[in-house]
Amino acid sequence: MLNINGTLMNEEKEIGVIDKGMLVSYDEKLIPLFLKRTGNIEEWLRMRSADSSRTNIRKLKSVIGIEDDIECVLAVNASAITDRYWIRFNNEKYEDIRFKSDEYCNMALKGEDCDYGFVRTPELTNIGSFEKCWKLINNKWWLYKCGSKFELFSEMFISRLGEKLGFDMAHYELDGEYIRTLDFTGGKYNFELMRALSDDNEDYDYSYGVLRNIDKKIADDYVKMIWLDTICFNMDRHTENFGMLRDIDSGKIIKLAPYFDHNIALISRGYPKNVKRDSDVLIRMFKEFIRNNNLKYNFPEINEVMIDECLRETDIDVDYEYVKEFILNGQKIVKLMLSEE
Repeated sequence: MLNINGTLMNEEKEIGVIDKGMLVSYDEKLIPLFLKRTGNIEEWLRMRSADSSRTNIRKLKSVIGIEDDIECVLAVNASAITDRYWIRFNNEKYEDIRFKSDEYCNMALKGEDCDYGFVRTPELTNIGSFEKCWKLINNKWWLYKCGSKFELFSEMFISRLGEKLGFDMAHYELDGEYIRTLDFTGGKYNFELMRALSDDNEDYDYSYGVLRNIDKKIADDYVKMIWLDTICFNMDRHTENFGMLRDIDSGKIIKLAPYFDHNIALISRGYPKNVKRDSDVLIRMFKEFIRNNNLKYNFPEINEVMIDECLRETDIDVDYEYVKEFILNGQKIVKLMLSEE
């Protein structure tokens, strides 16, 4: 058990007391959802730790001289870019501990050599398995991410397609050989991973039920997200790449967070052999989900003009005709499946 003592904070508001690693009291409305459900401070800290399987994160930890995952998180008071939760150990204020610089961004993204010593870097709580970093540009935080040509294409194309369909998407754009997206919390929300409510249970039925108990609109937006995942062959929709936005002051869950993380979808692993999609496992899973929950939805229509616009805006050299056929075939089979329900 961790032997830490401190006050769990939401910006300048005290929301919990930690005594010898145990959460002994808390504000039920404002506490992080994972802690409200489990009370497990140690696991919550591990969830906030940058993934040490990333080569550049291991390098960064070695440079600053703190290699243990939890110690790295505590070194920045457990603060992160996408929420306002942190732990106060002495008499710090949020202004004292919030991130104000991005010195280690190029090491985290590119592996570049640099040694600033220990600074309060957001890279220590920048979660996920791809090499990435937070860059501060004109007082706004941008998430930059590495990827192959096919991964960058898939991320950006699906972002554009979702926008044209009217979905709430994290907007991706290219910057040289990297892709970037603006912090979608905008300082207005606390982002909570779905894992906070369901651990690593990725089952569609289970996730839908949990979200339906919170708010029907949020559950509906989840259905739209997995419909888009199905059409675009997103094989990686787990409980750490979607979540909810909460009001900082009230703790109320406002909405599903903008859809993000599409870089293991579509053609990210090359061109799928079956462009016809007639034995697609994601379509089968979606069909079972719709049937199990007796759902009726009128999903928006994807057409060739829309796809052509997305392809032009993405502007990465891939087989455009294959992508178009793959998407339209997926939509056709899903529409037929829904008409039979």
